[in-house]
This record gives sequence, C-alpha cells and structure tokens, in this order.
Amino acid sequence: MWYTGEDGPDPARGTASARIDSQISVSYGLRANEQGLRWVMQNVASLAAVTYSQTDPNAQTRANALNARINTNLNVPAGTQTIESIVTELSGAQGALGTATERHTQTNNTIADLLGQIEGVPTEQVGAEILAMQTRLQGSLQTTAMLYKLSLVNYV
Repeated sequence: MWYTGEDGPDPARGTASARIDSQISVSYGLRANEQGLRWVMQNVASLAAVTYSQTDPNAQTRANALNARINTNLNVPAGTQTIESIVTELSGAQGALGTATERHTQTNNTIADLLGQIEGVPTEQVGAEILAMQTRLQGSLQTTAMLYKLSLVNYV
C-alpha cells in the first residue's frame, strides 16, 4: 500500500536506460517495490512502528524479541531478491559506463591531437612544404618530358 510509483510488467532495470555508445545501452532503472527493497522496508517499518511505554516492565524483553525476529527476517529467504543483487545489477551498468567513458576519453584525446597537428601547423611550414613539392613535381615533369623526346636516334 505504501508504494505509489510505477508498477509495470517489464523488469525494473528497464524503466530507465541510456545509450552510452553507438551500439551499447545500459539499463539502470529502479522501483521502490522491488522484492529486495520491499523485504527490508517491511521489516524496518515493523521495527519502527512499535513503541514501548516507560512504565512497561516487559518493554525490554519485548524489544529484544522483536529485534531477534527482525534480525532473522533480514536474512532474506532463498529465492528472494536481495539488495545485494540489485546493487550487483546496477554496478554492472556502472562498469559498462566506466568502460565507455574511458573509450570516449581516449577517442577524444586522439581526435584532439590530430586536430592540433592539422590546425597548429605554422603557415611558413606549409609554404615551405608546398614549395618543396612544387620543385619535386617540376623535376619529375622535366624528366618525363626529356624521356618522351628520347628516341633511339637521339640516344645513340
């Protein structure tokens, strides 16, 4: 009765997801009424709901008995979802996110380095390289022209 959130038929992790890479999505949704969370909440609520009178001679005995039952109940029965299993599922999503973050950081650094090599070149260096390329091209064209004019008669 205490839960007023969404309670759809799909898995709780599927209620929130994010695309972290071109082919990778992670699901990280939660519902407060998941079995593991509900189990802990109902036991803690039972503990919180009980009050003891200062004048009750059995108050300490009743408190100890309730604490013992709550401790027993907090050991989740086999087959029941636990908070640890929820945390494990969420940590898997967090691990995938961390790996994608590292990959994106490396890609970003590589692109920034490449861009720096392109944009950071001095114009004098570009001019010198173009002039050197022009000189090599002229030499290559002159050699090609001389070879084109070469015949057996000119060679002998």
